[in-house]
Amino acid sequence: MSGFRHVVMFRWQPESTTEQREAAISALARLKDEVADLGRLSVGLDAGLAEGNADVVVVGDFPNSEAYLAYQSDPRHTKVVTEYLRPIIAERVALQYEL
Repeated sequence: MSGFRHVVMFRWQPESTTEQREAAISALARLKDEVADLGRLSVGLDAGLAEGNADVVVVGDFPNSEAYLAYQSDPRHTKVVTEYLRPIIAERVALQYEL
């Protein structure tokens, strides 16, 4: 397999509301369809089986690092991050790697 993968995990701020969290997940789900021209995204919520896990993971598979960089700066992506995620994220961890 060849390509480029972006993985980001985050935890919600404890004071974030259910409505904010649901809106963020909905925005991520819409983003999956909106950026299909750049790559493929999957979004998952933690199953709650272990203490200390992140709350949400987003995995993006792109044909190459240039497509990933296009996704990172795409206004559809930055809008979701700015309007829905950044206000309620307590902690974020990400990495990118070649497949």
